[in-house]
Amino acid sequence: DDGGGGTTGIAINPEIEPTGFFEGGIGCQVASSLRIEITGGIRLKSSLTDAFPDSLDAEYGSQYVFVSSYWDITNYAGFTPYVGGGIGASKNDISGLAAPAGAAGDSDYDFAYHVDVGVSYDITQNLKFDLAYRYVDLGEVVSAIDTAAAPADQGAINVDNIEGHEVKVGLRYHFGGSAW
Repeated sequence: DDGGGGTTGIAINPEIEPTGFFEGGIGCQVASSLRIEITGGIRLKSSLTDAFPDSLDAEYGSQYVFVSSYWDITNYAGFTPYVGGGIGASKNDISGLAAPAGAAGDSDYDFAYHVDVGVSYDITQNLKFDLAYRYVDLGEVVSAIDTAAAPADQGAINVDNIEGHEVKVGLRYHFGGSAW
């Protein structure tokens, strides 16, 4: 033994049980059909136990922030279809590790992005009901590991390709006059 601590990565691409997320933001209408928004959110924790049956009791969670732009295509009878997307950063966490021996929880910051397609409906001149589909990619997270305490066949837990296909439902409030 040379005293060096090596680890074996365990790359996984599990189907993590979906939970939910909360999100809020602020933005501005820069033209009649263009919006810019800054949004932040938190994803509720998901169990990783199904991805590692018999060996892992841990949870995954994320926080993120995006700068996004949206093209409001047209407004017809109060309905406004739109497309958009954004880039940002995510903080992905693994917590509650009970096994493998020597592993610890960790957080990783990563590049994140999303693309959206949706429709809003004018409840009032300023209040809009919003329904959208979003593809989101939040990067990856790798657990820290105490290599001195870990057996040779144990390594860091790597949850990569943290992505999702989501349906978002929400309300948007527009300060000022109508953009249409």
